[in-house]
Amino acid sequence: MIRVESVNTGVPLPGLSTFGVTGIDKKPQPGRVAIHPLGLAGDHVVDTDHHGGPDQAVYAYCVADYDWWAQEGGRRFWVGAFGENLTLSGIASADMAAGDRLSCGDLVLEVTAPRIPCRTLAHHVGDKHFIAAFMKANRTGPYMRVVSPGDVGAGDAFVHTPHPGERITLAELVEAYPYKKLDAKTAARFRAAPLHRKVLAELAERYG
Repeated sequence: MIRVESVNTGVPLPGLSTFGVTGIDKKPQPGRVAIHPLGLAGDHVVDTDHHGGPDQAVYAYCVADYDWWAQEGGRRFWVGAFGENLTLSGIASADMAAGDRLSCGDLVLEVTAPRIPCRTLAHHVGDKHFIAAFMKANRTGPYMRVVSPGDVGAGDAFVHTPHPGERITLAELVEAYPYKKLDAKTAARFRAAPLHRKVLAELAERYG
């Protein structure tokens, strides 16, 4: 069973960003939080060129991956450390692929892409080398679009429905990033998946 351990939102605070503020500092919220096509109620996205939007309305991170950081990566992080909206148990990044769906009541989310880290994350966790470490660990968590809006709270259970087509896992997408040296077969597989629209646009430009 996939369980929601925490629902997290953030407000703009001073931070390392082009805008001088960042919304990466997410805090657990009590009660139920509405999720609409552009994200969570009460959550603020500052850098809208790189964050937010319909295809990355929700970001999730997994307890199993936080546990890996503690046991293998030598780092113990707090809930919301990576700026995730949902902290989930019962699943790991390695279990997810583009087009997989997580549903709870009316709420249906669909995986679109792995999270690609930026210097704001490195600054937030206090490690200037963290971008490289995060990518090497290949435990990124998924960005998700909202197929059907609803609400969610800590303790809720999600049902995981794998994508019915060919599985393009988050791990494979991270390993192939930034998608500049794909062979024709891999490019075609990626382009057939329900990926983030920006990723699909890049693939079409390079391999179309």
